[in-house]
Amino acid sequence: MLFSDHLDAATFDELKEIMEEDFVVLLETYLMDSDAKLLALKDAFEQKELEVIREVSHGFKGSSLNIGAHPLAGICAKIEDYSREEKLDEALALLPEVVAEFQNVRTFIAEKI
Repeated sequence: MLFSDHLDAATFDELKEIMEEDFVVLLETYLMDSDAKLLALKDAFEQKELEVIREVSHGFKGSSLNIGAHPLAGICAKIEDYSREEKLDEALALLPEVVAEFQNVRTFIAEKI
């Protein structure tokens, strides 16, 4: 498993340079926020709330793009699209991918903190 398979090194490095000493705080905040989003997403799927699924996946996509987690953002974008199209089963089928990819991102971030 390579860093570059889960996080865009150029985006990550640029953020590190820009954020300087606040970089670790940014990463910790991203992880905490993403944990909350993942719980909210799971709950929204249990409740079959397509609008909440769309909103949460949209936010998760954006924050993941900001730190360079492009594959994770891509999965979130698919969930967002499916929820917009009212395709709950298709969106739900991607939930394990989101969980697995976020775990990969978490692992690499933990190595950088």
